[in-house]
Amino acid sequence: MEAAVAATPTGLRIQGRVDFRNADELCAEGSRLLAGRAEQVSVDLEHLDHAGSVVIAILMAWTNASQQALCLVALPKSMRRVLEFTGMDELFVYSEPSVLDVPGSEHVASEAFRSVAGDAPVDAPVQTISDVGKESNR
Repeated sequence: MEAAVAATPTGLRIQGRVDFRNADELCAEGSRLLAGRAEQVSVDLEHLDHAGSVVIAILMAWTNASQQALCLVALPKSMRRVLEFTGMDELFVYSEPSVLDVPGSEHVASEAFRSVAGDAPVDAPVQTISDVGKESNR
């Protein structure tokens, strides 16, 4: 499955296989969506095909783009261990899957998600993987 970032009623959903080939594009889409949002944003990770370090780098970039701590939903155990080992776990809030992720609610979920491409204002700052670790422009 091709990787994608989609808007949800409470934030973002990453799905598919995220790797170095698509990371910058996914990161930029999510950063555009997060620009200017003051409320807490959840990031649903349940539909990832592979949870690796590239996803962690994207989450760090989105943390820099957000004004609130990101709430990670359905965080794979392997990613949680990496975040804990590096001390980055304190940068996030953790949650279980939402009601939209309950089996049998696919019709509700499919209506609730939309592509984030083109949602951001033209002048919205975009952060990419290469921006992670650089000083935030907050």
